[in-house]
Amino acid sequence: MLYLKSFNGKVLKWEENIAGICLFLISFLVFFAALLRAVGHPQAWMSDLSQLLFGWVIFLGSDLALSQKRHIGVEFFEEKLPMVWRNRIADIWSISIIGFLGFVAYYGWFLATKSRREFDSLEISEFNVVIFLSISFLCLIAFDFYQSNKKHIQGYLMSLVVLLVFVGYILMNWDVSKQAEPLSYAFLIASVPIGCVLMIRTELVSVLERWSRKNG
Repeated sequence: MLYLKSFNGKVLKWEENIAGICLFLISFLVFFAALLRAVGHPQAWMSDLSQLLFGWVIFLGSDLALSQKRHIGVEFFEEKLPMVWRNRIADIWSISIIGFLGFVAYYGWFLATKSRREFDSLEISEFNVVIFLSISFLCLIAFDFYQSNKKHIQGYLMSLVVLLVFVGYILMNWDVSKQAEPLSYAFLIASVPIGCVLMIRTELVSVLERWSRKNG
């Protein structure tokens, strides 16, 4: 259980860093897009990129809020119940949340794979997308490693190996085009199923922690 909590904490920290960077970029892009539009040099790609990043900020932020119990809730009636009933209601609520998120994740992934819309102002090749995401995750691993004062090097090396194997598998087995094309809306819609899967993980960790406290 301690290992699970440690791993979940790492994932949440990475999500927080990614969401923070995306939020900074959104503010930067929106500000300069408005500034350039005011002087007669509009840049449509800035608005489209900020829209793409905003979808990811929403779902990463939702997972962070869920992990800290900061979503809206009504506790007036719950606080008047015995602790046994509070735990039972919490378990029922968690199961309901996981079921709903699973439903949204399934259809979100379905929509992402079927999406035909494109960002006309954003052109990039599939190969460059893979390389960009790989370098981004590599930077996250390195940054987190130095933040931890270079502790637990085996875990970071394992993460690096998994990343390299996964990227190598994609480049060798997928038909990754190097020709620049308009970026698909699938990269925006994918934030829905991935965000829901992250929230399912968070809710499962919460359930396991609650059960370990009851049985401990």
